[in-house]
Amino acid sequence: MALSLTPGAITKMYFTSEEFQPVLQVIDLKLVQSSQNYTTERYRAVLSDGEFYEHGLLATPKNDLVHSGRLQKGSIVKLLHFFTHNNVHRHKFFIIVDLDVLMDTCETIGKPVSADVGNSPSSNVHSSSSESPSFTLIEELSNWHPFQ
Repeated sequence: MALSLTPGAITKMYFTSEEFQPVLQVIDLKLVQSSQNYTTERYRAVLSDGEFYEHGLLATPKNDLVHSGRLQKGSIVKLLHFFTHNNVHRHKFFIIVDLDVLMDTCETIGKPVSADVGNSPSSNVHSSSSESPSFTLIEELSNWHPFQ
């Protein structure tokens, strides 16, 4: 089955209020540990449009997709509902509320690099393959719950 990622989706997700359902690849998926709440599992997904990647936090009702093995590193997904959150140490990230897994796994598509997006639409997206989120950002993500 041939699937195409949505070109320019990562940038568009930051700067448009238009509802759309991008097809993206999960290039990393990890359980994030919270020092404050050990009972709730949270998963951080790194999403790619083939050119850029950005971090997202999976809503806890979707954890069953990870547990069943349907959602994993390499999965191709269609985001059905998401929003951008942008107040954690000036980092932006996506909250993935609902998604469909179109393909369980495949090789990484393209050579995506980090999307370093500022806080305004005039900011440029630039690449840097050496960037990674700070531990503090992951800690903040793991403590945030989209339904509270």
